[in-house]
Amino acid sequence: MQLKNRLHLRLRFRTYLVEKKRRWISALIALTLLSAVGTFLFVPTLYSSRVSVAVINRLQQQEEDAGKTITDILIKSHNLAFHFAGLYASHEVAKQTLEVMGWTDTMTEKQLLRRISVDRTAGTLIINVTASYTDPAVAQQLATVYTDAMVDQLTVPLEINNVETVRGASEPKAYSYRLPVFLVCLAAAAILVFLTEYLNFKLNIRISSVKDVESYKLCIFGVIPTTDPIRQAPPAPGTKEESA
Repeated sequence: MQLKNRLHLRLRFRTYLVEKKRRWISALIALTLLSAVGTFLFVPTLYSSRVSVAVINRLQQQEEDAGKTITDILIKSHNLAFHFAGLYASHEVAKQTLEVMGWTDTMTEKQLLRRISVDRTAGTLIINVTASYTDPAVAQQLATVYTDAMVDQLTVPLEINNVETVRGASEPKAYSYRLPVFLVCLAAAAILVFLTEYLNFKLNIRISSVKDVESYKLCIFGVIPTTDPIRQAPPAPGTKEESA
């Protein structure tokens, strides 16, 4: 019985959607256009620039002369590379970058870190620092300044110079999150329209058929047949129908 009621409910909802298709299709089209305009206006195009640096061991020859094995030297170099990569979230690095860029009063450290990403080329000691910004020239400058700040925080405290720039700031590449944001907005609009129509359907208490009454688990004692509400005009005096 429950399965029958569920199937009947689905059938009624499907019929309801067919009857109201003009309304929900129009709402979906309007929300789609609104999402497209919103993503175009409020989601900017970003530019990314990358600086690649290599963490090398300038003291390798001295360590070899001191009797250290190649394994120990490589482990030390890898540890130094990991330490350098971990500096991208350093408070000192972010503070120095904001001061050099002149953003001390307009940007926080958290906002700055959202524009920076650091990754390591697999199997090497090369660290890639990528910066993103809405202006291509500023993105290129930010990548260089942030990398220099990381190098300063590594070399100054340790009094070593084990970092070399392999490749300077690359040409900015444009990218945008407009398409993913638009697809998310489109999915949200479709869900909103569906929920709205489903609520309208559930809140609709009109009874249009015997099955609607049965869905409320009520007994039916009889069905009043539908009649034509338009009454025929009485026959005019003197006509055949009147004489009959």
